[in-house]
Amino acid sequence: MSSSNFPHFDRNPNTGHAFDAEVIGAHQTIFHDSRYPSHLVLSVIPR
Repeated sequence: MSSSNFPHFDRNPNTGHAFDAEVIGAHQTIFHDSRYPSHLVLSVIPR
C-alpha cells in the first residue's frame, strides 16, 4: 500500500485494514539531522 499515487497503488486508509471505508489522515516525517542524515529528492517538471 501507499499513502500516495492512487490508483497506481492501493490507497492506505491508515486503519490497519486495507479495505476499510473509514479513512484516517497520515503524517509523514523526514528526519534531517546528524543522527538521521536523510534527504528528499523532488523532480522539477518544466511547463
